[in-house]
Amino acid sequence: MAKPNIPGRTTTVIEKYGPIALSFTKYDLPIHAQNRPVKKRYALSSAVLHYFYEFLRTDYLRKHKLPHAAARDYFAVVLQAETGLRVSELLAIRSGGGSSDVDWARGRIRVFGKGKRCSGKRIRWVPLTPMASAVLSVFEQRFRSMFPISDERDYLFRDKNGKRLMPYQYARIFRSIVRKARDFGVALPEDIRLHDLRRSFATNFLEKNPMGYRQLLKNLGHTYPSSAAPYLIATDGDVEEQQTDLIDVFIDPAIDKWGKK
Repeated sequence: MAKPNIPGRTTTVIEKYGPIALSFTKYDLPIHAQNRPVKKRYALSSAVLHYFYEFLRTDYLRKHKLPHAAARDYFAVVLQAETGLRVSELLAIRSGGGSSDVDWARGRIRVFGKGKRCSGKRIRWVPLTPMASAVLSVFEQRFRSMFPISDERDYLFRDKNGKRLMPYQYARIFRSIVRKARDFGVALPEDIRLHDLRRSFATNFLEKNPMGYRQLLKNLGHTYPSSAAPYLIATDGDVEEQQTDLIDVFIDPAIDKWGKK
């Protein structure tokens, strides 16, 4: 459109073919649809999560050369699977000092979730389950003081140098834990990711509380119901049999594959 001339001639395209105009109107422009995920998405049932927790508590903790680091990993997995926090929210939790995010009196934690552009983080309170509260209490009392002191000591999750644990470090630790858990006999998918712990929480929460969808949205930090859809995995075998291309998998000891009991 910047140089509308026919090569080799002085005649312009507009003179020969008419004005250059967009062929689409606002009514027939193609609508962008979200691409279907390529990677499988998993949700671990409560039973599988229990086996996973037991592996971390009885085998991973006992064999790890740094007990405080193993306790940190155990607590991080439990807290994320029990509350559905994002990785960024999990690793940003502070405890102690003048700005603690742990409310022991009410059994909840404060997290800083995603917010709209230029609006800052969106703060919400997430309730702790009895399991998460018990593991947090033990970690705080026995293991947290074993980490080196640094200028980032207020963060709940820190690395071996006492610095704030970063997402890439946590992801690498989780991949190592999954390999060891699979060797131990826990029914974990080889390609399970940290975000699947958030899906596990959402799926199990709604299965136990069918009428608690609004509460689930609040816990996940979402406003619109459609935003929580990617975190809910079908647990009904009939649904999965009808959708042969379904890539979401609910991992349960009573289910062999694709929801078939």
